[in-house]
Amino acid sequence: MQISGSEKILADSLFPMIITGASGVVGGAFVKRLAEYSAGRKVYLLGRRKELVARHMFAGAEFFRCDLAYDNFRAPFDVRSVVHIAGAKTDEQQMRAVNIEGTQRLLNSLINSPVSVFVNISSVGVYGAGYCAGLVAEEFPPKPRNVYERTKLDAEAILTTYFNAHKPGCRLVVLRPSNVLDFEDLGRPPLVGFMKAVCRGAFFVPVEDGTLNYISVKNVAAAVVAALSHKGASGVFNVNTPCSVSDAVNEICKRLERSHKPRRIPRRFLKVIGIIGDSVKAIGLASPVTSEKILEVTNKTEFSAVKFMATVGFEYPFSIVDEIGDCLVRYRKVGIL
Repeated sequence: MQISGSEKILADSLFPMIITGASGVVGGAFVKRLAEYSAGRKVYLLGRRKELVARHMFAGAEFFRCDLAYDNFRAPFDVRSVVHIAGAKTDEQQMRAVNIEGTQRLLNSLINSPVSVFVNISSVGVYGAGYCAGLVAEEFPPKPRNVYERTKLDAEAILTTYFNAHKPGCRLVVLRPSNVLDFEDLGRPPLVGFMKAVCRGAFFVPVEDGTLNYISVKNVAAAVVAALSHKGASGVFNVNTPCSVSDAVNEICKRLERSHKPRRIPRRFLKVIGIIGDSVKAIGLASPVTSEKILEVTNKTEFSAVKFMATVGFEYPFSIVDEIGDCLVRYRKVGIL
């Protein structure tokens, strides 16, 4: 049986449940999905801003203003499952305080709780795979390259050590999403530059097609539901809905009702264009193209999500290509494009 995330009802044995990072992008999407079929069951929502969660509140949900970087949250004694989404990504001090120390604070609060399932949201960034790694499955040796990636990997290690020592019967699931996109956030709209370039006819597709490792925040929320639901889900799983650059561009052109397709250029010429863009940027001028952007569209790394789909019998409910097309239409309606 295939599970799309909304078809599987969460068992009563998973409640009460704690959700950290409930006021964030992924947390809000998961709370919204949870509200569809968990009304009346006890859920403790931990977050920094209640106003961001208020529109998703449901009967049985209780909000606790909590910043895991500083606050020692006392978990209720009856908690049976935890979805740990809270994380920091921009400030190095906050990354250590939330991703590492905050995770340890959360675990300390659970020592006397009968937790049977713990789902942790990590990142494919822990692999440090770069742009030419090929197919990256869960067996790929992690080599984090920056503070964010290191702190997320350290948090995974903390969780494994804790549950092995204190709660060996608890099912620990670590989900590593790729680049998470919230297509409904018009305040911080994703892929705008990419779409503008295609709309202007200024986007070039590499002859050797690149891979985009994107996943809708709604698919991450669905994956969390599936991880909680399936008793066979345990260990580390990538969650990703990759697509080719040409598929994304073709979908945009289709929604624009354009018959012509962007020109294809050899990768070596694109690299030269990127270097020129870097030089322009170095003298203080704006450049729509840089070497980093060229690396993104010529990317040869793909994070495999086969293991999770096979283990759980899971199908992502939202196509990333369709989401990109729908997003383009939405942007044009509100004047972003």
